[in-house]
Amino acid sequence: MNSPATFFFVSVAVLAAVTAIFFFANKKSPEKRLSGLATVSFIFILTGIIFGDNIIVGYALLLAGSAVAAVDFIKKRSDAKKEQ
Repeated sequence: MNSPATFFFVSVAVLAAVTAIFFFANKKSPEKRLSGLATVSFIFILTGIIFGDNIIVGYALLLAGSAVAAVDFIKKRSDAKKEQ
C-alpha cells in the first residue's frame, strides 16, 4: 500500500473511532451542542484530512484545527472556573 492510501485509511479509522466514542459515551448526560470554535476546529481538521495529499496544506489545516480546539478548551475551562 502506498503512503496516500495508508494516510487515508488511518484517517478514516481514527474518524470512525472518535465518532463511535462520542456516540456510545455518556448516554445518560443531557445533549450538548458544539460551540462555534469546536465546529470551526472540526471543519479545519476534516479539511486537513481531505487535503492530505498536499502535505503542507494538510498539516497546516490540522495544526490550525488543533490550535482552535485548544483555544476552545481553554475558553470553556476559564468559563467553568468563573461559574464556581
